Amino acid sequence: MKKMVFIILILYLLVSCKSNQKSAETKDSKKSDETIKVTDLWVATEALNQPESVIFDEKRNLLYVSNVNGSPSEKDGNGYISIFDLNGNLVNNNWINGLHAPKGMAISQDFLYVSDIDTLVEIDIAQSKVAGQYQIETAGFLNDVAVDNKGNILVTDTGTNSIFQFTQGKIKTFIQDEKLFNPNGIYFDNDQFFIVSWSKPENESELTDVGSLKLLKADGSHLTHKGDVLEGLDGIEIMRDNKALVTNWITGDLYQVNHAGKFTVIANYQQGTADLEYIKSKNIILIPQMNENKLIAIKVN
Repeated sequence: MKKMVFIILILYLLVSCKSNQKSAETKDSKKSDETIKVTDLWVATEALNQPESVIFDEKRNLLYVSNVNGSPSEKDGNGYISIFDLNGNLVNNNWINGLHAPKGMAISQDFLYVSDIDTLVEIDIAQSKVAGQYQIETAGFLNDVAVDNKGNILVTDTGTNSIFQFTQGKIKTFIQDEKLFNPNGIYFDNDQFFIVSWSKPENESELTDVGSLKLLKADGSHLTHKGDVLEGLDGIEIMRDNKALVTNWITGDLYQVNHAGKFTVIANYQQGTADLEYIKSKNIILIPQMNENKLIAIKVN
């Protein structure tokens, strides 16, 4: 009898645990679908010329902004990096200059990595100087940059449907796949890359594996697509509760994207809404307005 009671008790606990787990997953799913609200904080315009990307340096509490200042694909030497504080005040106009068309950025240790047409530029932040330039001969249009959990630097190539990896001074092709559909924004979180693309497939109705939110394993395998199909997507950042923030350069939309790849517009700006930054510790979103020569800061409520 005691044995029977014990078995019944174990079965009850197993069913209860599964029920609680399913309930928790349902709550997390609903939480990720809740549309966030945002309010304006400030707008910076000083010293900006076609700002394409912004990144937060947590160690120094500063913002770095890449300025194309010319054609996005021309090697004219006009590009530069400027620095702002978290209140939108200009700290340094031409902190790093002599670049061509700097776009996406990522920070690893004390180095800032910047994509510049066909070259990955390594900047020593403490020394305020370029420490290295690594040209990729096969690159077509380098765009966004991310750092994985091993310190590898990844840069998307919108021009050749590729992602390159930079490790210890060497660059290799990490993945090349037509189903990347001209990859733009990239972000690493939870042992995988989140990617959004500039283009969409012309024959999307005939494909089963589409969707503008793309997931890629840390080793470059298992490229999968989720949800809605859009075009003109630029930057991507991952928030808490499985939410993503994505910008659309063409429409000016700022989207919230859930785990299933559903895109919901939470704000709209001008065409040229580029590569954003999300500061988790402060719940602040920073959005460069490339065509308006502005940097917009908004607060997540």
